Amino acid sequence: MSMSDQTERDAPTGADLVKQLQDAGELGGLFARIDAGELELTGDGGFIPALIKAALERGLQAGRGTGTHYLPHRRSRGCVREWYLGWEQNS
Repeated sequence: MSMSDQTERDAPTGADLVKQLQDAGELGGLFARIDAGELELTGDGGFIPALIKAALERGLQAGRGTGTHYLPHRRSRGCVREWYLGWEQNS
């Protein structure tokens, strides 16, 4: 087994991280706002699309110096390409 195989196997999953956040009480406030109707999860202005957008923007910023970021002239499919093109026009 290679070192990268061992590292990948030991890395926490998304479910592991959610459990850790729940156990630490970090999600209680978020869940309370959702339950009170103060926070929309989906749709325009929703929490999940905003979280995905923030993650994509962070990835784009991290990739700017490495040459690994998305280039608009490359062919791709799906909403990531549409989002990126919209993001670039608005920046």
